[in-house]
Amino acid sequence: TLLHYVLPRQKEETRFQICWTGVWLLAAGLIFLGIRGGVGRSTANVGMVYYSQRQFLNHAAVNPAFSLVSSSFKTRKYSQSFDFYPEAERARRFSTLHFNTRSVNSDTLLTTRRPNILLILMEGCGGTMVHAVDSLSDARITPNLNRLAEEGVVFTHCYANSFRTDRGTLTTLSGWPAYPDLSVMKVPSLTQKMPSIARTLRSAGYSARFLYGGDINFTNTHGYLLATGYEQALGDTYFPHTVRRTHAWGVTDHIVLDTLYHQVLRQPADRPWHIGCLTLSSHEPWKVPYHRIQGDERANAMAYLDDCIGHFIARLKQSPAWRNTLVILLPDHGINYPVGIEESNPRRSHIPIIWTGGAVKGHKVIDRLCNQSDLAATLLGQLGLDHSYFPLSRDVLSRSYTHPSAAHT
Repeated sequence: TLLHYVLPRQKEETRFQICWTGVWLLAAGLIFLGIRGGVGRSTANVGMVYYSQRQFLNHAAVNPAFSLVSSSFKTRKYSQSFDFYPEAERARRFSTLHFNTRSVNSDTLLTTRRPNILLILMEGCGGTMVHAVDSLSDARITPNLNRLAEEGVVFTHCYANSFRTDRGTLTTLSGWPAYPDLSVMKVPSLTQKMPSIARTLRSAGYSARFLYGGDINFTNTHGYLLATGYEQALGDTYFPHTVRRTHAWGVTDHIVLDTLYHQVLRQPADRPWHIGCLTLSSHEPWKVPYHRIQGDERANAMAYLDDCIGHFIARLKQSPAWRNTLVILLPDHGINYPVGIEESNPRRSHIPIIWTGGAVKGHKVIDRLCNQSDLAATLLGQLGLDHSYFPLSRDVLSRSYTHPSAAHT
């Protein structure tokens, strides 16, 4: 009788313990996901709750407990990170870099001072993939970019400032060189002080928005874009659920560029606009719905990107928007290609910059040594807009640009 009572009782307690263990494991997992910020590629960051052009409202939306814990890990004094020289010596050395260029008698490349501006950042599409700027590269990889370089303006001697997307994006849009061990985009207290192409264009009457097929919160991209003047920053959640996983990093390029095309067509005609776009398919694991180049995944991924760009430009040329639009094509950084190329090899950070569109007067080759960060001042110089707010960006088309140089970190 005792055994008939004890054994079922023990089995019941064991089942009870197993159930509670499962409940606690599930709860721990949910708590971890909450701390991390979900199952996406990005971890929790303040940019996830940014929603307004007024930074006060964005800051008010941030969980104060999160801010307290997060800020406790960000106590680094950045001003002391690279303090190697006495101030007088630093100032002397820095002056030899001649950053303070003014737009003096700049070459005029455009047909108008107020073109619509479409800026497409091509993931990892370094110069070793584009024959138009690197004669050693395979011309079969990017035939469309090569053709666009022959039709429009091509900067053949430009170098990326850094090696990662978060740094290259900020470098391009804010005209700010990269740092060795700091991603400024991830630090909201710094990004809100950054100059930006979008903010300057907004002050000149432009609208500004950004489109990306991946997780827009990754490395605080969303927070950076809203903090620096973009009215809207759209990521993978803007697209239908059925296409959000068409690539390992999000929405594959031909879908993103199709969406971009329709966004361009919807822009009002009574106000100039600026749209930024970042592609993603030409990134490892290099899996794309395209198979023109066999046996070389990297080259084939770039060929897919090139094909998407070619189709996009061909459609845009047939639309009324083409006539008054400047399309700027450049990568976020260079690429490890051919595989094994050393970091110190200049070809690794060599990048193409191509200007095309109906607002471009015609073909021109700019062979001046320059950096990706010089795009901001150079573009604003063409628009007749002040770029003194970009102290480290240079108008390479200006006659004041007399000491060409480039730096890669």
